[in-house]
Amino acid sequence: LVIPSVCNAAEQSEKKVIREIKILINDVFAGDNVSGIYSIANGLKVNTKEDIVARELLFKPGDKYDSFVVQESARNLRSLPFLREINITEVVDGEFVDIVVSVQDVWTLFPVVSLSSGSGTQSRSIGVVEGNLLGYGKRVEALLAEDEGRRKYEMVFDDRRFLGSLQRFSLAHFERSDGRRSLVSWGLPFRSLVNKSAWFTEVDASDLVGRMFTA
Repeated sequence: LVIPSVCNAAEQSEKKVIREIKILINDVFAGDNVSGIYSIANGLKVNTKEDIVARELLFKPGDKYDSFVVQESARNLRSLPFLREINITEVVDGEFVDIVVSVQDVWTLFPVVSLSSGSGTQSRSIGVVEGNLLGYGKRVEALLAEDEGRRKYEMVFDDRRFLGSLQRFSLAHFERSDGRRSLVSWGLPFRSLVNKSAWFTEVDASDLVGRMFTA
């Protein structure tokens, strides 16, 4: 009978075959005694999907264990703003190694409300920012604001893994009473030292009316 043991020394896992990868998604407020408003918040928050974590891993079952690849995978996960407490541990079982990936979600839904006045002017805004839409890692922003008599609308969409690929796609549109601006970016980011190439392109189209101030 072989009893699996947790391996803290990565060299003990080298050259062994990865048999299984287990992904654990912990709530925003984790712990054994979470209650009240924190428990309600956990219930309202849609946890990150396991596939979103798995796609950042640079290894898969059947691969030879490589500590460098595991470290780069952890770095990928730490770059995601909607996750924290990234831990990747190995459990050795004979010629095989099982990997446990543990992450903790972050609260990502924030309202935007602002009202200010002074010197005969008034500014106000209302909007919302969601940094992990439905647990799929997509960022959405919407804002309605009025500043010095100018009304503006803003919409932003950012997908780090566009259509499930390695490519990142972002779209932003800003509509104001004195013009508009649209931004589209698309590219293959450099995510780790395992990647051999990266590229990026951006299109910026605007039609704005500027102001001229004289003393």
